[in-house]
Amino acid sequence: MKLIVITAEHFFKDEALWINGLMAHAYGREPVQDEAHLQGSCTLLLHLRKPNSSKEEMEQLIGEIDKRFYGRLVLHDHLHLAKKYNLGGVHLNSRNERQYDEYVTCKALQGEQAIHALPTPQANAYEENLYWKNCRVSRSCHSLDEVARSKERCSYVTLSPIFNSISKQGYNAAFSQEELIRARKLKIIDQKVVALGGIGQENIARIRELGFGGAAVLGTIWKSLTLDEACMKLELLLSECVRKSAVELSK
Repeated sequence: MKLIVITAEHFFKDEALWINGLMAHAYGREPVQDEAHLQGSCTLLLHLRKPNSSKEEMEQLIGEIDKRFYGRLVLHDHLHLAKKYNLGGVHLNSRNERQYDEYVTCKALQGEQAIHALPTPQANAYEENLYWKNCRVSRSCHSLDEVARSKERCSYVTLSPIFNSISKQGYNAAFSQEELIRARKLKIIDQKVVALGGIGQENIARIRELGFGGAAVLGTIWKSLTLDEACMKLELLLSECVRKSAVELSK
């Protein structure tokens, strides 16, 4: 099961310190492998979402994050920085999907020619295209139809809001429990779908029961008063993500 921590919308003092602290608390001090798992069966990712940021602001934040965690970072804006810093992936939304499509459909090089046999400009284009085709790609979805349409091209998608939002006042659940159970039975909700919206320790087990492949959290982490409190909440969420005894859904 995936656990995704999404950054607060706005920058705040010592944000990189908090990010490094959370990731180090989860992964320890050892090098982090590209597909590292925690506690046996949980993958932790951190989504950098700053919709109003400048390229310079985003680049400064990335530069302050420990490079050990770059493979765990997924970028929502200024997607070219994902390639520049070899981050773990990109997240598509209404602001950037066309930009991503342009990267992936780059026609500077056709076929599987060896890089070393190409002139430098073409070799660079090949490497660029290779990154975009192989990096982790996720996408925001706000309806079950959108999930069904988007899953094939993505590593995973987020569906929201599942519960009433913690970070956005008035942003309430968009789906009934009956709709979600039906979507699971129809295999619309599966391991490629990550639940987002109002998720905390008290309801993350329900996400697992509903058949989601992961949970994304925001307010439950960033509303913490201290980094220690945030780390404690993260640890509890990770423990719930790997809990083996899921309760069966009501028929």
